[in-house]
Amino acid sequence: MILPAKESLEIVFNLSMLGFVSGSMIALGLNLTIAQIIAPFKHFKIVIRALLANFLIVPLVAYGLVSVLPLPEGIKHLFLL
Repeated sequence: MILPAKESLEIVFNLSMLGFVSGSMIALGLNLTIAQIIAPFKHFKIVIRALLANFLIVPLVAYGLVSVLPLPEGIKHLFLL
């Protein structure tokens, strides 16, 4: 079965974006030494604070703002993402 041009371009675009993002992440990761990867974990308190901020505080603030601000439903979902 032959796909229409629009669907074919969407598939090519999605695959190329996946390749670009994956390739960039791999290239950045390969530039680091083991010592550079391990170094941040020596500062345990800072790592815990960063994790709490990223996974607890920021989502709670976003949820609070979405609850208070009169936004359309779609914008609320995007804001929470």
